[in-house]
Amino acid sequence: MSTVGARTRERRGQETAKIFISYRRRETAGHAGRLYDGLAEHFGEERVFMDLTMEPGVDFAETINDAVGDCGALVVLIGDEWLEVTDEKGRRRIDDPADIHRMEIEAALDRKVLVIPALVQGARMPTEDDLPDGLDPLVRRHAVELSDQRWDYDVSRLIGVLERALHEGGVRRRLTSRARRLAFRYRGRVGFAAGAVCALAVVGTALAASGYFDAPLLRVTSFEYEPPPPGGKFAERCLVRAESDYRVKNARFVVNGNEANSLHEQTSPPWQCDNTGKNRWNTCFGHSPGHPLDANRMHTVTATVTDSQGNTASRTRTVDTSCPGR
Repeated sequence: MSTVGARTRERRGQETAKIFISYRRRETAGHAGRLYDGLAEHFGEERVFMDLTMEPGVDFAETINDAVGDCGALVVLIGDEWLEVTDEKGRRRIDDPADIHRMEIEAALDRKVLVIPALVQGARMPTEDDLPDGLDPLVRRHAVELSDQRWDYDVSRLIGVLERALHEGGVRRRLTSRARRLAFRYRGRVGFAAGAVCALAVVGTALAASGYFDAPLLRVTSFEYEPPPPGGKFAERCLVRAESDYRVKNARFVVNGNEANSLHEQTSPPWQCDNTGKNRWNTCFGHSPGHPLDANRMHTVTATVTDSQGNTASRTRTVDTSCPGR
């Protein structure tokens, strides 16, 4: 086998690594189809699949293991009823070892395939207590949110994560293969231990160069504000968008830099100013009891977002809270 041929095959394997979408038809079929369209448009239809074809008489557990094991990543769609879907006897499907969706996830975890939980319908990540044995490692995987309100943006973020992960997986595979060849070639001189140490050093250098060990990303990408219309009472939109390597957990909005002037903390998207309980901000009549805003003047609003790892990022903008006719 020539070195050039081996490198060509390894590069081709990286470029064609498949992405498996695992979902429940009764819960997230619509989101799965929509996600498939987005990923297939970017990566190509031949690299993305979400339904296994089971021929009569085949061992479906073996089929799942083989299919998932050939993938570079598995995206698990988790909706707000993911834990509650039951069979005809009222038992949770997630507790059934023969449940196909569960088997797909377990196969990916066992085969060390990258598993990315994708939260839809405003779902939250399950806890270890929610899951049966064998699935508990899922809670330690960093989740992404796919919100209906910002679907294209969220899918583009997921595509970026998949691109980096599949690239790094290709780097690791190529470096490991090269280390093995070198260790075999020079086994009489330096021994396998020295070759392994060299391989680890090379892998570490390559991953550091690719940004694998960088600090988690959390930044506010936009902060939009829509002033109330003439004679209006509300600013219907004061929306912050953020991107993070982890799930965004909450957002706080502070007026004029004074913590006493905090609006309601938001714990679910959209991350929007709220002092009415309806995701609306009453700019004309104050933002909290005892701290009314002066009419006909400018104010600053600072949005601070926090992700599930405790990272924070802020952005401030000036807003016009003038209310004609007040």
